[in-house]
Amino acid sequence: MITPEIRELQVFLALVKAGSFSSAAQQLGVTQPAVSAQILKLEQMIGFPLFYRCPEGTSITEQGQALVPLVEDIVKEYTDLLRRAAYWKRSQTKEVKIWTDGSRMAQDARKNCQHTAAGAPAEAWQELDAGVDWLQALKNLETDVVLAGSFLKAAEIPGIKTTIVRQQRGVTIAWNPTYYVFNRDSFSLPDAISSTTILPAATLAIGFREFLTQWCKSVYGLALEEVIECRSELDAVN
Repeated sequence: MITPEIRELQVFLALVKAGSFSSAAQQLGVTQPAVSAQILKLEQMIGFPLFYRCPEGTSITEQGQALVPLVEDIVKEYTDLLRRAAYWKRSQTKEVKIWTDGSRMAQDARKNCQHTAAGAPAEAWQELDAGVDWLQALKNLETDVVLAGSFLKAAEIPGIKTTIVRQQRGVTIAWNPTYYVFNRDSFSLPDAISSTTILPAATLAIGFREFLTQWCKSVYGLALEEVIECRSELDAVN
């Protein structure tokens, strides 16, 4: 009996979510013909079409839709297996996987830990990807430690142990005098947020944007007009 390969199932789900062969190819980092070839191979293997192809676009067939939850379960089990296998390997080799955000504190910690004592656990450092849910990654054993900024109690969730490494009071406001003339006596936050505002991304200060948005709305009745998110302190400066 010939069974589908996991890669073909992953491509199938990517196409379902993307809605087009070109979008799925871009998401997977492969060519459109490669996606088409794997879907065709999967269709030939199971014996019925999974998608309708037409000039207007791609749509999933009724049989294909029925397969979606089954394929999702298979891919999830496969992903969980790889994740747990990697965790087991780290436990055997005494390696600690550490994710960091773009804060200066996290970057300094990474530099200071480059030289470890003999016999100490090895460290595998990795910078957080944009949009990654690192709280879920800790739950799923995808990583072991995360050094990241959090605002108030937004990062405290059951099952995750946290400790405060460094605590700062208040909010830092920075400005470019070329575009905004700052004067303590005449400073107006509503005027400041009416223009472009640079805020830390969730990977840098989880919960901060939500807090500031709600605060501006409840206190001033205003919404943040235009927001640029920075993933590191260096990004904010540049």
